Amino acid sequence: MCKFCNIVFCYYCGKKFESDKLNNCVKCKKSLTLIELNNDLNQIVKNLKIRCLNNIPNEENSCKEILLFRNLIDHFNKCRYSKGFAKCMGCNKEGTYEEIISHTYKCNEVILKCGICSEKIKKKFLESHEKKCQEMIINCPICSLDCKTAGFEEHKTKDFCLLKKIEDIKEEFHSKIKQRFLL
Repeated sequence: MCKFCNIVFCYYCGKKFESDKLNNCVKCKKSLTLIELNNDLNQIVKNLKIRCLNNIPNEENSCKEILLFRNLIDHFNKCRYSKGFAKCMGCNKEGTYEEIISHTYKCNEVILKCGICSEKIKKKFLESHEKKCQEMIINCPICSLDCKTAGFEEHKTKDFCLLKKIEDIKEEFHSKIKQRFLL
């Protein structure tokens, strides 16, 4: 809050003014000295309803959202009319929300999950990683044979694997019957 005209700035804007070395208040033009709000006033301000900062009156191509002050920063970072505030989660490129959504689909630095092993890996490495995963040898829990990850679903439907499973079930059944009659 400006100590002269009592205009209220959010924490982020106040810090931005300080970091950009803006010396004068945007409203009263006096030397800017920021003071923090007391808790009661802070709660009141957080619950004020305001328009998005990207709202331009009588402008079709601007944000029309009205939201609580406490939600302003989250909304502003995602607002499709923001310039330079949305960031790609992979490479930190800044742009409008729409630009960053479009960019993110192409960005090779974005972290994705391997569809085979669920490991989190950068998009640029995912294709080669998944090829290695498909070639990885695993032990079939049904028939105990080794097989490649890529062919495991097909392997489980093979006659040998199914017959082995049936034999194991029969063996377990016979074992339980023997135990029951021996007791």
